[in-house]
Amino acid sequence: MNGSVENELSYANLFNLDFLNRQVIQQRVPLPWFYAEVEVRRSGEMAREMLFLTSYDALRTILATQNKSLTINTIFYVTPGYVNNSNEWKMESLTEILEFQENNGVITPYLKITEDKWYAGLEVGEGSTPVEARPVFTPRIR
Repeated sequence: MNGSVENELSYANLFNLDFLNRQVIQQRVPLPWFYAEVEVRRSGEMAREMLFLTSYDALRTILATQNKSLTINTIFYVTPGYVNNSNEWKMESLTEILEFQENNGVITPYLKITEDKWYAGLEVGEGSTPVEARPVFTPRIR
């Protein structure tokens, strides 16, 4: 099997394409999620697609899957009011994703919105992020 076909198959295996047949997707618990715009190349053609990712682990899988056939351009973090300290949902563009590894091996992602605003877990923070944090994503298109 050639590399392009293998990449397409591995990309397709990440998703349940049945959701495209649904007119409504229900989220029973108001938790944050990610909206990512990706470029997918199939048979020499490029298409832009949108992904709805319900966890950072799912986003990390997509980030690790990037190659010539799949590139993430931009990611938005979608948060309910109790996370973003407002009374409404917000969809905010990420300027960077950093990961900080704790002494116990746990990885904490820092989702930067601006130079001085970021999310870690269900908390919003202000000021600088930990110096030891490793960059894992910056958007290609703004």
